[in-house]
Amino acid sequence: MSTDFLCRGILDDLNIRFSYAVVTDVANDAILAHDCDPLSGHILSRSLCAAVLSAPLLNDGERYTLRWNYSGACKNVVIDVGASADVRGFVNPADLLSRADREDQIYGESGTVAAIKSTHEQVLNSGTVEAGLLDPVEDLAFFFSLSDQVETGLSALVALAQDVKRPVRLCQGVMIQALPDCDLAAFDDIRGRLRQPDVRGLLEEPPLVDNHFELIARALAGDVDGPLGWSSFQSHRPEFRCACGREQILQVVRTLPASDIQDQIAKEEGLRITCTFCARVHTVALDELQSLMG
Repeated sequence: MSTDFLCRGILDDLNIRFSYAVVTDVANDAILAHDCDPLSGHILSRSLCAAVLSAPLLNDGERYTLRWNYSGACKNVVIDVGASADVRGFVNPADLLSRADREDQIYGESGTVAAIKSTHEQVLNSGTVEAGLLDPVEDLAFFFSLSDQVETGLSALVALAQDVKRPVRLCQGVMIQALPDCDLAAFDDIRGRLRQPDVRGLLEEPPLVDNHFELIARALAGDVDGPLGWSSFQSHRPEFRCACGREQILQVVRTLPASDIQDQIAKEEGLRITCTFCARVHTVALDELQSLMG
């Protein structure tokens, strides 16, 4: 049974909204689907966590498609997440350990992060900013701060395990955003505490007690006398799930040049199409190709 969860809420006394998530099962499913090495798996896990943390910003039926492009060995990361916290994505390449000898080679010297908010019918808005922090989680927080003009802090930590069937021991994170009446100077102090050892220590350990997030919130708030006013709501359970159904695959085939389809028919062969997001292989039989060609 999955132990992943997502909750959202408000730190009332600080005028800060938050989301908090554990996405360990999501991370494991994604890494195994794409056969990632430990470095690529670490990056993909943190990116998936950051995307799930942004899911509460969406209304029903909306999705974010997030894309990070970098000049280094990690060429890009693409994540698609819906309001119900269903998420899919990939990192390119999936074998970064063989391509980056030093840490500064992973992301290179520059990059961009882009987000598209859409429904099934239309694109609602989109934007692209420089990914100058050279870290997918930090760069997404910067995107929301600059493009959406909502001061944002994000932290997502991953603990790997020496288990090929379950390579992630824990993946969890937290996102904070300033509400309209928030003291921005105080918010900046709190955002800085996301990197402090006491907060990181809590994010590096599984939530074994019901008030685990309260401990994180108190560590973020610093010296607070008395009760810390906050409210939270359980959101959708995160799940690594792709939308690549049969009809979607046939739509992809319909976009192929007619000559390519005719070549396959002439060879009396079907098509094998691999979904980029989930690595699932779909087969389109010869008779289906003939039917598509009329």
